[in-house]
Amino acid sequence: MISMRKVWAALAVGATAFFGIAPVVTAAPVPSHFEPGSVSFISASKGFLLGTSPCAHAPCTALLETTNGGKQWAKVAGPGAPFASQASRSPQSVSQVVFANAADGWAYGESLWATYDGAASWQRVNLGGHVFSVGSSGGVVYAVVGSCSPGVGGCQTPALRLEMATIGSSSWQSVPGVAGYGSWALLAVSGGSAWVSLSPRHFGAALIWTSADGGANWHSLPDQCYQPKQATDLAGLASPGGSVVFELCAGDPGAGQEGKSLRVSSNGGSSTHLVSQLPLGGLASGIAVAGSQHVFVTAASGASDVYRSSNGGRTWATRTFNDGGAGLYDFRFVTPSFGVAVEGQPQDGSSSLLVTNNGGVSWAVCAS
Repeated sequence: MISMRKVWAALAVGATAFFGIAPVVTAAPVPSHFEPGSVSFISASKGFLLGTSPCAHAPCTALLETTNGGKQWAKVAGPGAPFASQASRSPQSVSQVVFANAADGWAYGESLWATYDGAASWQRVNLGGHVFSVGSSGGVVYAVVGSCSPGVGGCQTPALRLEMATIGSSSWQSVPGVAGYGSWALLAVSGGSAWVSLSPRHFGAALIWTSADGGANWHSLPDQCYQPKQATDLAGLASPGGSVVFELCAGDPGAGQEGKSLRVSSNGGSSTHLVSQLPLGGLASGIAVAGSQHVFVTAASGASDVYRSSNGGRTWATRTFNDGGAGLYDFRFVTPSFGVAVEGQPQDGSSSLLVTNNGGVSWAVCAS
C-alpha cells in the first residue's frame, strides 16, 4: 500500500520524485500490501528488498528484486522462513537481507539462509545460534552469532562469536579470540578490511577487533569512545575503504536526545582523533559513508533525523523525517550519489523504502 504519511515525509525533506513498486513484464507480481523490512543494493540499479505481507499460507516473507534502481520491482524466490518481528519470532525466522553480488546473498535474523544463484533457490545454514549481523566484502562474508536468542527461553546474555566464510561457500569457521556477550554488535566491512565490536561480559569499554587481510589475521583495538562518567561508548563503525575508519560515539541520553561525536582513524583504528560534535537531537542509530568526505549519521526520537556532512564530518546539515520516530534502517550508500534506507518496520504497520540519487540532499519514497 502507499502510505500518505510516508509521501509527506519525503516531500518534507525535498524529494523530487516518487516511484511505486510495480512488477516488470512477465515477472511475478509484488504481493498486495507488501511492507519492506530490509534492503540490499549491489549497484545503483540492482537491489533486493525483503519484507512481508498478508497471505493465506505462511510463511508470508517475500523477496523483491529491482534492476532499475527501484523504479520497478518483481517478486523472486525467497527463503522458506517466516518474517521475524517482536510479536512473532521463531528459530527459523529472518528479518534482514544482504547480497554480496548478483549471485550470493543471505537472509538472517534468528536463523541464516543463503542463496548462491541470485535468489533462484535458498538453503538453511546452521551456525548454531541467533544471527545478529552479516556483512560481506573482499570475497569474504562475516556473521556475528549468539549462543541463544535474547528474551527467548530465559536467554538474557548470549555469548557472541564471529564466523566467516568465503563468498560462494557454505563452509563457515569461527574466528579465534573474537568474542563477547549481549544482544549488541557492530560489524563494518570495506574491501579486504573488517571491524567488529562486541560488548564485554560486564560493564566496560567495547571490545573491538579488526582485520586488514580478508579475515586471515585479527588484532584488538582501543575503544577511544569510552567515557564511563558520561555513559558514552562506541555506537557505530563505517569505512570508505583502505585503513580509514569512522567511529560514532554516543551517550548521556535524555529527553529524546544524546551527545554524539565523530572520530576518524587513518590507521585502521589503532588511533583516532575527534572530528566534531553532532547535534544533540535524537538517539544515535547508525553511521554510513560515501567516500571519505560524505558522512551520514542517523538518529531517532520523536522524529527520524539524518545528519549529513560533505567535509568529512567537520560540519553537519540536518534532514528530518516527521514519522513519529519510526527510525531509519539499512541506511547505506552504494555510490556517492545513490543511497537507500528502510523507514520504519513492518511490525509498526507501515514501512517505506527511501532512495536518494543526489548524495542524501533529498530522499524519495520508493516503495511502501
